[in-house]
Amino acid sequence: MFGRSDRDEAGIEPSTQRPSSRDGAPVSLIGEGMTITGNITVDGTLRIEGHLKGNVDATQGVVMGPQAVVEGDIKARDAIIGGRVRGAITTTGRLELHATCDVEGDIDAVRFKMDEGGRVSGKVRIGRAASAQQPRQEAAKT
Repeated sequence: MFGRSDRDEAGIEPSTQRPSSRDGAPVSLIGEGMTITGNITVDGTLRIEGHLKGNVDATQGVVMGPQAVVEGDIKARDAIIGGRVRGAITTTGRLELHATCDVEGDIDAVRFKMDEGGRVSGKVRIGRAASAQQPRQEAAKT
C-alpha cells in the first residue's frame, strides 16, 4: 500500500528493454502521425508508419506500413514496403513490395517479391549483379 512501486501514474511499468526484431536487432519507430525531416542511419531495423523526408540507411531492415511515406532513398539489408517511396531502394538481401506500395525510383535487390496491385515506376535490377553494381558506380564517381 505505501511501498514503492515501479509503475507510473498510468499504471504502466517502465520497460528497460528496447524493442527488437526476431533476430535480436534493435527496432526504431517513426510512428503514425509523425513527420521527420533529415537523413536517418539505424543500427538495426527501422519501422516507418509516418512520413520521412530524407534518406534511410539501416544495417538490418526497413519496414513500411501502408500509410507510410518516404521522400528519399532507402538502403538496407532487407526491406518490406507497404507505403509510398519517392526515391531509390537498394537492398543487399530481400525486397518485398506489398499490394499497397507506390514506388517512384530505381530498385536494386538481390531477391525480390512484389504483390499484385503494387506500383513501381523506375528501373528494377534483381540478382547478385544488381547489388554488386552499386558500390562500383559510387567508386567511379570519386
